[in-house]
Amino acid sequence: MRNRRYQRSSSSSGPRTRLWGMLLLLVVLAIYIPRARDPRTWSWLSSGDSSAEYQPQNSTLSAVQPTAVAVPSEVAQAKTPPAEPAEAEAPLDLDPEEIDAFQEQAEALSDKALYLEGIEMPSYWRLVRWSLDNTLPGLEKRASRAMVFNHFVQRPSKMRGKLVRLTLNVRRVLPCAVEEGQPADIPPLYEVWGFSEESQAWMYVVITPDLPTGLPVGPRVNEQVTFCGYFLKLQGYHQAGAGPKDKPLFAPLLIGRMALAQPLPPPPVTDHWTWWLMATGVILTAAVLMVWFIFRTRPRRPIPATGGGHPLPWQAEESGEESEERPWSFTTEGNVRYGEEDEQDDWDGKRDL
Repeated sequence: MRNRRYQRSSSSSGPRTRLWGMLLLLVVLAIYIPRARDPRTWSWLSSGDSSAEYQPQNSTLSAVQPTAVAVPSEVAQAKTPPAEPAEAEAPLDLDPEEIDAFQEQAEALSDKALYLEGIEMPSYWRLVRWSLDNTLPGLEKRASRAMVFNHFVQRPSKMRGKLVRLTLNVRRVLPCAVEEGQPADIPPLYEVWGFSEESQAWMYVVITPDLPTGLPVGPRVNEQVTFCGYFLKLQGYHQAGAGPKDKPLFAPLLIGRMALAQPLPPPPVTDHWTWWLMATGVILTAAVLMVWFIFRTRPRRPIPATGGGHPLPWQAEESGEESEERPWSFTTEGNVRYGEEDEQDDWDGKRDL
C-alpha cells in the first residue's frame, strides 16, 4: 500500500521537476547570453596577450578613420596644391619705425629743384625699398584714388610718403643712371614720364624698379599704365624747346610699381552701306521739306470773275450808271442814238458854223 503511494507521488513530481529545471535553465541562459557576446569573456582561449585594450570593430571611430595606404610621393605632390606666396604680414610702409625714419629724412627734401641732391637720397632709397617690399595688387588695396595734381602742388610737405594710385598716359620711358653710392639691394630703375586725364598738360614723373611686359623704352612712347606708389617731392624740369633762361616747370615725383592698363574695347564696326542708306534718307527728307516750304510760302494769284446771267454788284451799278448817263433815242434814219452822239453832233454843228 505504501509502495503504491510512493510510486504515485514520485511519478507525479517528475514532470514538475523537469518543468522547473527548464525554467531555471532559461533564466541562466538569459543572464549569460549577453555576457557571452563580449569577446573579452573568451580572451583566455586566445594565445596572445589578454591585457591588450580592446576596440570594437563596429565602433564609430573605426568607421571614420580610413585605412592607412602607402601613397607614392609624386602622387601626393600632384594632389597637394602649391602654396601661394603670401604677402609680408607687416610691410615696411606700415612699420611705425620706418615711417618715423622717413619723416625725419624727408625734412632734407627741397621741391622744384632740377636735380636730386645727395642729402635727399636716403629718403629716395627708402621709398624704393617700400615698393620692392610690396606687390602691385597689395598696393592697390591701400592706395588712395582721390588725389589730384593740385594736392601735390599745394601741400607737398604734407603729402610726402602718401600712397596713391594714378592712371597715366606714358610719353617717355628711360633707364635711370646708376647713382654713386647706390645700395646693392636696389635693382636698376626706370624713369617714366606721363600725364593723367585730370592733370592734362601737367606731367608726372615716376620711378619704378620693374617695367611691365610690353611697355617700350624710349623718348617717344604712347601707352597707358596703372601706377601705385609713394610721393617724394616736386621735381623740376625743362620742357622741350625751352631756352636757357626759361623758368623750369615741376612734376610730382613718385616711386612705386606699375602695370599696363586694360585696353578699352574697340567701338562696334558699322557697315558702309548703312551709312549711305542713312545719308540718302536724310537728303530725301530735307528735299521734301524744302519743296513743301517753297509751295507753302508762294503767293496765290486772284481768281478772275467769270461772266454769267447774274452780274456782279459793281457791274450792276456800272450798267445802271451808264444807262442813266447815256439816254438813247431813235434817229430819223431809224437808228438808235445815245446821249454822247447828240453831244458829238452838237459839237460838229457848232464847229461848222
